[in-house]
Amino acid sequence: AARKWLSQAVKLDSKSYLAHYYFATMSMNADGLKDAPAIESSLKAAMKLNPAFAPSYDRLAMLYFMQHEHLAEAHMLELQATELDPSNLYYRVNMARPLLALQRESDAQRVLDAARPLAKRPDQTALLDNAVEEVQQHKSIQAAQSESPGGSAPRPGMVITRKAGSPLIVLGAHLTAHPSAPPDAPRHDAR
Repeated sequence: AARKWLSQAVKLDSKSYLAHYYFATMSMNADGLKDAPAIESSLKAAMKLNPAFAPSYDRLAMLYFMQHEHLAEAHMLELQATELDPSNLYYRVNMARPLLALQRESDAQRVLDAARPLAKRPDQTALLDNAVEEVQQHKSIQAAQSESPGGSAPRPGMVITRKAGSPLIVLGAHLTAHPSAPPDAPRHDAR
């Protein structure tokens, strides 16, 4: 019900940055990327109405990350959010995500290392540890790609043996390129 009223407020060109922000956030949570242009528009309106409101920058960065578009801009938006609220651990963890997608693993690692003092609770430490593990896995995959003959990309589920002899199983399909042709079997491709 709240989203319905916020949607109407946004359509009537509300001057409330919170109306725009909450509409976008609720839409992202409820529909994912179904209404991405409206979400983007609302977040940009919220940023224009209140340039000092850090959550708008963070949400827009995560929208771009989820779409796997404008990743450099997503990183800059997270930098802006962090500048506005330097003690927010979640913005820093979110800043590492577009860096990872841009294959800037070392930069993502530095961001997470700098965020370590901000993790005060066990759930925050666990979140940070998971993000660091994701960076390490990404580095391992990149190293395996460079070591494999022809530098071909590993497929999900493919087992790659590192020089040390310990196996690395590629779990995520997020590193594979989006297919350009329609599927030739009954399946769904997601981007």
